[in-house]
Amino acid sequence: MVGAAPIEGAASTVRLFARDVRILYYGDVEVGLESGDGATHHVHVRVQAPPGLQAPEPAEVTVPATGRVTATVRVWRSSAPRGSRHALVVVAEPMEGEGGAAASAAAMAEILPDPAWMPRLRRPLGVLALLLMAAAAGWELRRRR
Repeated sequence: MVGAAPIEGAASTVRLFARDVRILYYGDVEVGLESGDGATHHVHVRVQAPPGLQAPEPAEVTVPATGRVTATVRVWRSSAPRGSRHALVVVAEPMEGEGGAAASAAAMAEILPDPAWMPRLRRPLGVLALLLMAAAAGWELRRRR
């Protein structure tokens, strides 16, 4: 888990811990939340994703006065290149009517390589196609002589 940090020095009401995620098509960012002041809090947990990744739905979480609660936020791969790594910012904001500051944490998203076998065969099949076309052209030239 990656550590927590309150935003802009304000006294945060929750502590936030985010786990790194590996994404094939989508992945769930696991977020651990603890109360920072010993009171129950209601927060929205959302993920700020870079271009190429999407995290459309924030999670609503009730953080108990003691102990840790775990929430998950789904992150989708849209156009992020396979085999790349991207930084995510996880933010826990108090719901309307609740006091306190927001908390944030960083996590990494690793985009896994393509599991399909056809993309790996493109080059060998392309070379084979060129060789077959060259052989056919040579055969035609030889037949015309």
